[in-house]
Amino acid sequence: MKKIILISAPYQHLYGSVSSLVSFYFPLGLGYIASFLEKNGYSVSLIAEDGQTNVFDEVARQICDDDLLYVGISSMTASFPAALKLARMIKNKIPDVPIAIGGPHAAALKRIILDNYSEFDFVCFGEGELTALEIAESLSGRSSISDVTGIIWRNSESGAIIENPPRAFHQSLDDFPYPARHLVNFQNYSLHSSINTSGKVKSATILTSRGCPYQCLFCATHLTAGRKHRFHSEEYILGELRFLKERYGIKHVFFEDEVITVNRARLNSLCRAIIDNNLDMVFSCFSRVDIFDEPMAELLKSAGFRMVIFGVESGAPEILKQMNKGASLDQARKAIDICKKYDLKSYAIFIVGLPFETLADVRQTIKFAFDLDASMITINPFVPFPGTPLFSMEDHYPKTVDGWAKFLMTSAPPFDMVPGVSGSKLQQVINQAHLKYYIRPNQIFRFLKRLKSFDEFPVLVKAFWMILKRSINKI
Repeated sequence: MKKIILISAPYQHLYGSVSSLVSFYFPLGLGYIASFLEKNGYSVSLIAEDGQTNVFDEVARQICDDDLLYVGISSMTASFPAALKLARMIKNKIPDVPIAIGGPHAAALKRIILDNYSEFDFVCFGEGELTALEIAESLSGRSSISDVTGIIWRNSESGAIIENPPRAFHQSLDDFPYPARHLVNFQNYSLHSSINTSGKVKSATILTSRGCPYQCLFCATHLTAGRKHRFHSEEYILGELRFLKERYGIKHVFFEDEVITVNRARLNSLCRAIIDNNLDMVFSCFSRVDIFDEPMAELLKSAGFRMVIFGVESGAPEILKQMNKGASLDQARKAIDICKKYDLKSYAIFIVGLPFETLADVRQTIKFAFDLDASMITINPFVPFPGTPLFSMEDHYPKTVDGWAKFLMTSAPPFDMVPGVSGSKLQQVINQAHLKYYIRPNQIFRFLKRLKSFDEFPVLVKAFWMILKRSINKI
């Protein structure tokens, strides 16, 4: 049987001087696609960087050895140059092998990608599992490529570019098997030290739901996950947690759901099920400050949650409104205070540098971040990703493909977003804020006070060192 190779375009090198401190997350999206293809009888290889694997070398090795049905590449915006380099390398070796690209960047710029890069034969947009399977079925001669929804493709005979209808988001998520973690060296993946603050325990990520009903201006999640909130069953989730614990020894799980706390009844039921099953694991998750309250915090704590990450975003009320965030500063203060009361670590994330901000607004956000007194904060420069309302083809589309590598939220983009404030100036303000925040004596004291065990110390030191090094080196 011909093999399908799925590749996650590498990105770690983009972090520059702190790349050695970046943790590698297993690519859940590709993992789901791989397991669904396997479930339907296809042979699949999954290639992703893990700190030990050179993606380009591994791809070169496998395309020499295998008879391929097609290659699928998943790419973020910043890793698109690497995705293109991979596609060119593959086409140079095997010119006739079909190559598909997916992910939010491809979904936002699907026609442009096919118009400009002949290396790609298909661009997938929307959810990937069924699309990947139908591409495989069509290339195996069992169906027509014209009937595959959720793709734009190039006719190999005429050269015409054809956009098929979009694919509806799948409602029964339990139809998709657990991600194919067995296809990689899974022990090489772990949570970032800023999240895995439970010492040296083994950690992993899962998804219990897909979709986000909110419409923040800076987010493009809807391109691949949709806006409707869809769920795995409790049985599926508990089974995956047990599997991670028994197969890989995982003790700390991060729920990557965009809004796991938005459906209170479901969250309550899931937490009670975790408690009743006595899983002996710890957890972290994202939440929103406008839906976080004491009963929720108490239940999360009882179920084993140890950290909650909040996208606070701004410390300026008017900017929050323009972001379409739907939350207030008072709600942010209350959420952090509740975390303190229930001994949950809080991680507050902010975005500064939007085109409707001023430097005074940026400084107001920084002051609010300092006063909020969360366990940790990160202040990110705004990056106008394709697919978001603030992306402009005229102003933001790079002159060369390598320019996409600058679309990384650890540094200001290579163009000015705030009127009258250069990107370099904005980055300097952010760097100085991080440095000042984490070297304050009272912050160091709180850091030491919050340690629960000696094992946590090196983990948190690594997290803080990454932030400080990032600030000092002005990435």
